[in-house]
Amino acid sequence: FFGRGGQFDRKIILFRLDIARPMRRVCRSISWSLYSILLLQTLKLAFCFAPTPTNQIMNTVQAQNALEFCRSSPTAVVVTVWPTAHSQTAAVRSWLQESCQIIHETELTIESAGGVATCLALYHGEDWVHSNCWYNESPLPSGPPAGPYAGAKWKAELAWRVEAPMTVFVVDSSGAGGRLWRDKYRMRESLRRAVPGAIGNGCIHLTDDQSAALAGWSNDGGRVGNGSQGGGMNYACDSSYAYHCARVLLDPSSVAFLRSASVISPSFPDRFEEYSAWLADPAATAGGAPEWSA
Repeated sequence: FFGRGGQFDRKIILFRLDIARPMRRVCRSISWSLYSILLLQTLKLAFCFAPTPTNQIMNTVQAQNALEFCRSSPTAVVVTVWPTAHSQTAAVRSWLQESCQIIHETELTIESAGGVATCLALYHGEDWVHSNCWYNESPLPSGPPAGPYAGAKWKAELAWRVEAPMTVFVVDSSGAGGRLWRDKYRMRESLRRAVPGAIGNGCIHLTDDQSAALAGWSNDGGRVGNGSQGGGMNYACDSSYAYHCARVLLDPSSVAFLRSASVISPSFPDRFEEYSAWLADPAATAGGAPEWSA
């Protein structure tokens, strides 16, 4: 620190102080980062705490917006790519983009064990899920399933030929001019041919035009026409509509129930009746589907 002749060199000290100050700030920053990491790990261990990822929050908000769109828009359509056709999701997306605006897209996993409950929910109130009257359109190699819920078991066999995620699209069909429904049979057949092991109508589910039904429901004050046996609202019992299907597949409490529901459980009839009561009421609280208990 001393210059020539032993004199104190003030410039060198100031220079070294200029280096030391930023280094101290860096060390403090590193120390606080390490402290934060240790604190977070301690919180996780103590309270099983984990921060919600930003993309999960965004997906939740988008799903809520999509639900509201389906509740209020006469041009809302929900298109579900069944697990059987998971490999063809990109083809379905391209087909939809030709005539519609995709409002929301999400992928969710419900394993085949929950397939029957999911079919009962999506086609809620439709007689064929019990009677299996459409079976001969797409026979199974193993033959027709036995009751109860023979039709839903048949549909689940078609839709879950493989264990894979489902993809749910919410679209605005206002510019489609009916094209979706005119082309859906051609698209179904194209997907069936492209998917190894696919049988009959087991690739996609497309909701019906809900414009008239939505107007009728609004004019009826939001009442459910047929209680727990109705098609989600006071709609025709052989029809499937966007708001109903969106509640089944976009409400987290509904998805949680369907993932856990076991049709072979002795308690399934009672538990599904509780779920049906929630599903049949379009004014029911979002997130209010019952929890599954065996």
